Amino acid sequence: MATGGLLSGLAPDYWSLLIFRAICGFGVGGSTVAFDLLAEFVPTQARGNFLMAINYSWTAGGMFVVGMAWAVLSSPSGWRELAYLTAAPILLACVAGVFFLPESPRWLLTQGRKEEAVQVILDAARVNGVEMEPFVLEDDAEEAESARKRDAAPWYEAYGELFSPELRGVTTSMLVVFGCYVVVYYGVVLFVTREFDTSSGDGDSCSFNYPPIFENASAELIGIFVSFFVINRGRVLSQSLFYFLGGVATVTMGSVGYDATAVVVASNIARVFVMGASCCTWVAAPEVYPTHLRATGHALCFTVSRIAAVFVPFLIMSPLSNSAIGAILFMFNLLAAVASLTLPESAGKTLEECASYSSKFNTKSIADKMLMNISFITGGLSQKDEEKLVDSLNILSDSVADDL
Repeated sequence: MATGGLLSGLAPDYWSLLIFRAICGFGVGGSTVAFDLLAEFVPTQARGNFLMAINYSWTAGGMFVVGMAWAVLSSPSGWRELAYLTAAPILLACVAGVFFLPESPRWLLTQGRKEEAVQVILDAARVNGVEMEPFVLEDDAEEAESARKRDAAPWYEAYGELFSPELRGVTTSMLVVFGCYVVVYYGVVLFVTREFDTSSGDGDSCSFNYPPIFENASAELIGIFVSFFVINRGRVLSQSLFYFLGGVATVTMGSVGYDATAVVVASNIARVFVMGASCCTWVAAPEVYPTHLRATGHALCFTVSRIAAVFVPFLIMSPLSNSAIGAILFMFNLLAAVASLTLPESAGKTLEECASYSSKFNTKSIADKMLMNISFITGGLSQKDEEKLVDSLNILSDSVADDL
């Protein structure tokens, strides 16, 4: 991203700029790693809050871009300056990551590198003011053999495992949610940009009314803040609730007409809920896969979201009315809310428990998944009761299969 960003500022023509932006976009693919790494480091009771907090960096970056565009784009070379300014934080993050970011001890264990995993844990404890006695991790012959087989297998077999009977359900649901969230998120972002575009229309230059755009970007801070209060009550509850509210907000956004004040208020509310929903999805994504598939599964979901993002500008910049666009965004929000109800609940579980529960949960029908999640959300079913119900349904399914 840093390389593509810096080269963009030096681009001599349109086609080279296009290539450099593609390089930058290629680097965006690594964005999921930060979430996966953090999920594997923090303890169970703090995982939701820590993963939620990292979303503040996304919002800070968005506000930084709008602020820098506001400051420099009015000059003839402003777009070059903007490219340099937005690449600088990424370059600093790269340098800091090389020197200060540790490897995941969970991943090291899957590679059979126990001594390195122990050292990472000891170093992490020391940084947090805790002195741990040296220890030795027990050998896990079964995991070591599984790791050896995975290393010997072709790289593409991991994608096949994501669609195995144990994971096919969660992968499909996650792909739907990721594809929908990016449509509604960028839909709101581009809707606001379109409404406050002050360009003359001659095609040679563009200009925007930056204050309401900056205000809309800052509304994400509220979305993340509110999400902190619900994320640990349930990942499924958080997603389904915020996507539904986001749908109501986007319909309202498209129905308020062209009054500037009404558009600002409605779009800000939509940005709050859409950001909250997407943050909850990003918290849940690393939790539903086992360690050896966590990065691959999350990356696949992110890939689908990037593909969906390609079509968003064509929707928002189309001749469709605001009300029609709002209705379409509502439908994507609703689909995401329904799809999130078919995901396994991961709040309050260790990552190992999440992976085990996901494999059991995903053998159930869509109706059973939604029924169990709705019962849990409404308080009719505790997490332990939900797990027992899943085990009972598994036993019942096995018994019926044996009889047949």
